[in-house]
Amino acid sequence: MFVILSLFATTASLVSGLSGWTYVDTPSTCAGTTASPCGPEYWGKVSGASACGTEPWQTPINIGNLDVEVQPDLKVPQFKSMEGGCKEWTQFTSTGVFEVAFNVSAENAFCDNLKVTHGGEDYHLLQMHLHSPSEHTIGGGVFSAEAHMVHLSPSGKYLVVGVLLDATPSSDDSFDNDFFSSLWGAGGYTGSNSAALFKNLTTGQEVTSEEPLNPYLDLTPGSAAMYHYNGSLTTPPCMVPNGVSWWLFQEPVQISLGDLNKIRGSVKAHTGNILDTHGGDARPTQPLNGRKIYSAEPPLPPTTKKGGKHGGKHGGGH
Repeated sequence: MFVILSLFATTASLVSGLSGWTYVDTPSTCAGTTASPCGPEYWGKVSGASACGTEPWQTPINIGNLDVEVQPDLKVPQFKSMEGGCKEWTQFTSTGVFEVAFNVSAENAFCDNLKVTHGGEDYHLLQMHLHSPSEHTIGGGVFSAEAHMVHLSPSGKYLVVGVLLDATPSSDDSFDNDFFSSLWGAGGYTGSNSAALFKNLTTGQEVTSEEPLNPYLDLTPGSAAMYHYNGSLTTPPCMVPNGVSWWLFQEPVQISLGDLNKIRGSVKAHTGNILDTHGGDARPTQPLNGRKIYSAEPPLPPTTKKGGKHGGKHGGGH
């Protein structure tokens, strides 16, 4: 089921740190400054982000059947979680964005328990964030939102795992996602209106939880089938050295409208957000420019616990 919602999501601001850009469509006369920010079509005018307008291998993309090459033997990233996940993290909410940062820097590393292994190299989970509507599209179809788990290796290589999120209307909490439920509880989210939620989302808020937070278990689908291609970040500066290795789960994860409404309520209450006129923050899809998209359908890895009500089969320490 494809549901398009004008909901908030985050940028990869931990990686970017640039200003002068927005998700609002702007004329070509934009200057790429705080006073005159540029929309997605002109991000290349932002200082430090010229690659957004010049480099050919950009993200996100549309994934069409004719563009996909099936490779059954393609090795997908292996998810590894120690001690059940992370009990400490930092929440960022600025200019209408939200992310959960597990490992801010070498000097301020809250948690090193979550990582993926690929090609004989470990990639530690730096942070995870959300975009809404989804940035990647499947056959031109858009999903409610998309989660990005941004990983970095000791050698400076980026690997991002993407998860498509499909919001499901329900009269009860049967579609509430366990990851978001844990986040709401530990992060101090209270009440049902945007103001009450937002007051508990302070910029750079350090959070300590009795139970570990683990997006590998509760924010991934049951199927391990993934799409793989090489691309970029989806926010300025767009390109990083060595590019970005993208792995997108083919099966979406169902979540509740309640979860997404809580996120939307928080971001809409934030002054100075950079959302577009529909309340979204998704970069438009970019040309393939000759790239290959690979499809891998490996067997499921073992797990250490049951996933959430809808999603969550990965993340065992294996």
